[in-house]
Amino acid sequence: MRKFKNHIRVAIALVLFGLFGLNKSEAQQYPQYTQYMYNQMVINPAYAGYSGYADISIFGRTQWTGIEGAPRTYSASVSAPLLGEVFGIGGSVVGDKAGPVSETMLNLAGSFSLDLSENATLALGVNVGASFLDVNFSDLFVLDPNDPILSADINSTYMNFGAGLFFSTNKFYAGLSAPNLLRPTRIENNNGIVTQAAEEIHAYLTAGYVVDINNSLKLKPSVLLYNVSGSPLKIDISANLFFQERFEFGLTYRPDDTIAGMFGVQLAPAIRVGYAYDYTTTPTFGPFSSGTHEIMLVYSIGRYQVASPRYF
Repeated sequence: MRKFKNHIRVAIALVLFGLFGLNKSEAQQYPQYTQYMYNQMVINPAYAGYSGYADISIFGRTQWTGIEGAPRTYSASVSAPLLGEVFGIGGSVVGDKAGPVSETMLNLAGSFSLDLSENATLALGVNVGASFLDVNFSDLFVLDPNDPILSADINSTYMNFGAGLFFSTNKFYAGLSAPNLLRPTRIENNNGIVTQAAEEIHAYLTAGYVVDINNSLKLKPSVLLYNVSGSPLKIDISANLFFQERFEFGLTYRPDDTIAGMFGVQLAPAIRVGYAYDYTTTPTFGPFSSGTHEIMLVYSIGRYQVASPRYF
């Protein structure tokens, strides 16, 4: 049984290598979130300062629970408006751990907002930062410990630059962003063997709208489209219900991949918490995993009364 588990570990690790771009993979290289509508600072710098308050957002995600070496992701971001909400500043840190691969991404963001009407705003943003990639082959069970490709760990640092747009009204938003435009080469040489893998450009399109059903109930459909160069277009389709401006229940569907449920509650005017559970429908991981868990905490400094509830 132990030997079988070790072989499973190797297989998962090799798959995860592909996910992180070590073999010029066509898969997604940036982590994904089910509750992305409250974590858009990570993918769109134009979101900085959007809420009108100084926001602190913390996310934690454990993917494919039950599979050894499966991805674990955390993110923390902070943003605030400046000069009457004309400008916004922010920063984020994202950590990803999958098998022997770990990556930490640091970004600083700035935005400039234009009032198009009394209730409509268009923000333009840019982000700069750095990513730190580590691959520890010593964490792997390998069949040939003398394999030169696996004989030395990998440590790589590269810079990053991105840009985005974010249009919003009281009950609608739409964003377009590419948080990594430089396409740096992650790995150049490993023990005399050249192995190159470029960071692929990720493009995101987000949109959501709030529909009043009655005085106590609102419906918010939303969509996230994301594309990685050389990979098929991915889509998240979500529908959330707000009850009494405090409780939120939602469902998300990723075609041929995931069905997810989420729950959120406004504990206080300044504090929002949320939880999401993803059920994987793919035959590759679904039968071996007990699902994906994601938690969220958003704290808005100075938001002591709900003048306009936050829907995204």
